[in-house]
Amino acid sequence: MSFWRTLLMASCVFWLTDVSTFATRIPPPDFVPLDQLLQHAENYAAKHPEKPESYYVLGRIHHLAFKRGAGPFPVPSLLVNPSGEDTIVVPNDNPPAREDGGDDMEVADRYASKVLGLPKLIPQARWQKIKDRWFRIRDDYFDQLRNDRISKVTGLDWQVRLKHAEEAEKNYKEAMRLDPEGSLYLFSLASFEEDFDLTVSATPGAKLPAGKQRWSARKIRDLFRQAFILASPPGGDWTKYAEERISAGHRLEATTFWTKHGMAYREAGRAYVRMASRRSARLSKNEKEFLATVRRGLNLRWEFDQKG
Repeated sequence: MSFWRTLLMASCVFWLTDVSTFATRIPPPDFVPLDQLLQHAENYAAKHPEKPESYYVLGRIHHLAFKRGAGPFPVPSLLVNPSGEDTIVVPNDNPPAREDGGDDMEVADRYASKVLGLPKLIPQARWQKIKDRWFRIRDDYFDQLRNDRISKVTGLDWQVRLKHAEEAEKNYKEAMRLDPEGSLYLFSLASFEEDFDLTVSATPGAKLPAGKQRWSARKIRDLFRQAFILASPPGGDWTKYAEERISAGHRLEATTFWTKHGMAYREAGRAYVRMASRRSARLSKNEKEFLATVRRGLNLRWEFDQKG
């Protein structure tokens, strides 16, 4: 049995799939004020200046402050303890609660099923044929729902937000300097530059500080490409890589690689596909081939994730 499966996985085979079971179930986060998050991250960086994650977290907080304003920002309640002196606190990019009290992922689940005309229970054979399309529709709509509410910025004027932008870029680059193989740090820098470009475009009368320029879509897309490559397992197949490493007695190596690159691989790949699929992208022959490679890799990654 694969290392990635849980020991208590049921042995029975379900011939009907309930698509609603794919909605993510995450406990409600704690909301922490911006000043408290920054103070905590600065204290952590002062205590651990040699750790790239110190600067990643500082970059993350400044990034969100530029993007969303004064906060407060959600922190996963089961993963961190904001009051712990030696605990690294990473805010996420979840939007405020829905006014109707619902869950974005559940709404996106229902939307994808409605678009494809699916009943609540469908035969397993049919699910295997349409699952990739269902997930693409679900994920795209989820991003749309989330971004519509994340885009509401409150509490900070433009000049203050620009200061946060400057600090975000500086800290992400410092994390990359300390760990050049850190795919998460490169992905985060690319995400910031994309957010910066979109925010400037959407802000009437926005003026940039001297020396700061907006990055081109091609340059940002290339950063996502580099992050995807950094995060890719040898051979590009997560399942094959994990099984080979574990069978060779290198379980810790496989686990460490997953911990460092697992999230960045998926998110950088999805970001590259999104940007490369725009009508204005004008891809070269090599970029089109790479886009096909990314799509194949994401499909293999999806199969890996389903193994638990």
